[in-house]
Amino acid sequence: MDALKPISVLLIENNPDDAVLIQQSLSSSPHFLPRITHADRLHIALECLKNNDIDVVLLDLGLPDGQGLATFERAYASAPHVPFIILTGCDDEDLAMLAVRKGAQDYFVKGQVNDSLLRRAIRYAIERKKMLIEYKQTEEQLRASEARLRNITAVIGEGIYVLDREGCLQFLNPEAERLLGWTLAELKGRNLHDVVHFQKADHTPLTKDDCPVLKTINSGLIYRTEEDVFTRKDGTLFSASVVATPLIEDEGIVGSVAAFQDISDRKQAADELRRLNELLARQATTDPLTGIANRLKFNEGLRTEIRRSKRYNVPLSLIMFDIDHFKMINDTFGHHSGDTVLRDLTALVSRNVRIHDEFARWGGEEFMVMVTNTSLQHAVLFAEKLRMLIDDLEWPWSRKVTCSFGVAQLAEEDTEDRLVQRVDAALYRAKANGRNRVERD
Repeated sequence: MDALKPISVLLIENNPDDAVLIQQSLSSSPHFLPRITHADRLHIALECLKNNDIDVVLLDLGLPDGQGLATFERAYASAPHVPFIILTGCDDEDLAMLAVRKGAQDYFVKGQVNDSLLRRAIRYAIERKKMLIEYKQTEEQLRASEARLRNITAVIGEGIYVLDREGCLQFLNPEAERLLGWTLAELKGRNLHDVVHFQKADHTPLTKDDCPVLKTINSGLIYRTEEDVFTRKDGTLFSASVVATPLIEDEGIVGSVAAFQDISDRKQAADELRRLNELLARQATTDPLTGIANRLKFNEGLRTEIRRSKRYNVPLSLIMFDIDHFKMINDTFGHHSGDTVLRDLTALVSRNVRIHDEFARWGGEEFMVMVTNTSLQHAVLFAEKLRMLIDDLEWPWSRKVTCSFGVAQLAEEDTEDRLVQRVDAALYRAKANGRNRVERD
């Protein structure tokens, strides 16, 4: 096809709303501006196919003057050289697959295909139809036209290959040669699955029954996957997206056509982006010194638990504590020692909190423990346990490290802020009453 000539699309669609949506989809890219002709009746479409140079047909099988498979058969009989893509509803996929077996190049469920996929399908349908026409010629004609076919498919950014009914290679375009490291001369007539498509990413075998390209030969269905793997001539693997389409001649499947892309860079970039997002999420919610949750993360969990506690009428308590005379530790022994106290104390408390509780650094030398399904009385006992464990810790210096604790239980009228204010007030009383003690609200 002339690269300067716009693709001529005949849209045969009775539903005006669907017709508008499809035309908008096809015209949404500045790099793909097809010439679209719309027909809402089969007899109008047949006249268009007779009198116009149509590159591809998008066909709805349900028309006022044509229903079901007969609609496709009449249209296809009038222009068997033109690729057809069937447009169908969710409940008509079986009918659309029958049309594919009878010569349609592809089908899409209306409302479930994005703009770029539809444009790509049109390009592939045109190229697949060209290859199918040339494949039907005699062996002598095929050899004569092979150079032209390679030139046509060389401009496509995907690898394309054609298999016969037994899965043996008949055609390989230059991009496929580049991606696989094999030439057409080296692979022609060989079973391609056994050479380049026999294993998965984890090096376990990919059986022929699971191979999407061979499945399309046996089932007559179109297969698309973003999780395939090919093996290069040098033994290395690459991730690939694959579209495999049955090759049909005289209403019989004679092979398959597959188009594939190397998506290794895309998958690597996606994995790296996912890793960075996870890292950023951890950094945004984790205290870098102690490795426990930070104030932001704690507040998110507290809001959720307050709602749950009030909804199901279960107790929720907070324990807030800070290190007594922490500034003196920093001033006397240095900030490195202060950091050691924060990390060791955090490790001790982390070993003693329950898995469904939340322990967080509130700020500076202040910490917060959210104890779920726990009454004030039991929370006070737990705080006292933590206080004694901390009091028993031994340090490189002779001075003890102690903590003061405040405890409060969620009341019906409490908001998040009010509950935090109450436990903070209890902590303040513990500091005012001599430190190294537990006070309850």
